[in-house]
Amino acid sequence: MAICQREIDWIGNYATPRSEDDPLRQHDSQEDPACHIDLLNRCIKVAPYLEPPEQCAQPTLWHVDLSLQNIMVSDDEDPQIVSLLDWQHTAIKPLYLSFCEPAFLQLNYVLPDEEPSFIYKPPLIEEDIKLAKKTARLRELYLQLLNVEFPLGDALSVPHGELQKMIIRDSGQSWTSRNRIISFRQGLINLWRDWDKLGLKGTPPISFTKEEYALHLEEGKGRNGNQDFVFAILDMIGMTQDGEVKPEEFEEKKREFEEMKVRWVEEMNERVRAAGIDEVIDWGVHWPFRYPDLGF
Repeated sequence: MAICQREIDWIGNYATPRSEDDPLRQHDSQEDPACHIDLLNRCIKVAPYLEPPEQCAQPTLWHVDLSLQNIMVSDDEDPQIVSLLDWQHTAIKPLYLSFCEPAFLQLNYVLPDEEPSFIYKPPLIEEDIKLAKKTARLRELYLQLLNVEFPLGDALSVPHGELQKMIIRDSGQSWTSRNRIISFRQGLINLWRDWDKLGLKGTPPISFTKEEYALHLEEGKGRNGNQDFVFAILDMIGMTQDGEVKPEEFEEKKREFEEMKVRWVEEMNERVRAAGIDEVIDWGVHWPFRYPDLGF
């Protein structure tokens, strides 16, 4: 509730939509402060219903970006963790919102027997099904062993826990992050739609009309396609989805990145010429990767 109220105050006083001719302008709702404020007020309404069991809410140190590139390990026969980096967004938050399994154990796929989700998940192709099942077994074993050493109660079993993480993250970034309003709205829609399934009591204090949902789906078109494009480029270059590379490979990957951007801009210009359009478009501003300090 505090995050939402902070954003409402800031957006109401300072948010400035991009102009119609700004190449970085997003769809209308992303650029409309009233749309953000409306969703944030709905989020405030549902917040009191999302209280977890007491044993799942103990204050816990939350390092937002505890990924492999931020864990320094000594280079010797008995490797030890010697340092953790990137502490600037660390906070104390409830256990069930802080604890999660390692990324390599998360099942970030749409399995063949699952309903497709609007939230981006890559489809799982046939030859990967065995790997997914193995990952599920490893995840179960990991949690069993972890609970022996560090009793975590039911921190991962709060039905609305993962959904609440998503809503909390997106509520604080809906205006400042690109297209974030789509995933923020999707989180609230999921909560409203699955209210009974999540074991929440009473009637949902929010709702969405058919018109609102239709607009939501319309604005979300191409979102998965953009993700596919980004991930395909990273995969071709040999980078992780977080953009990680080995230090000794950095210069080589940077060069490949620059070459691919040049080819992409040329291809887009060729498509424009083939369509008989004389307008000069600076495709560089539409390239989805922007690291000017590194040259691409």
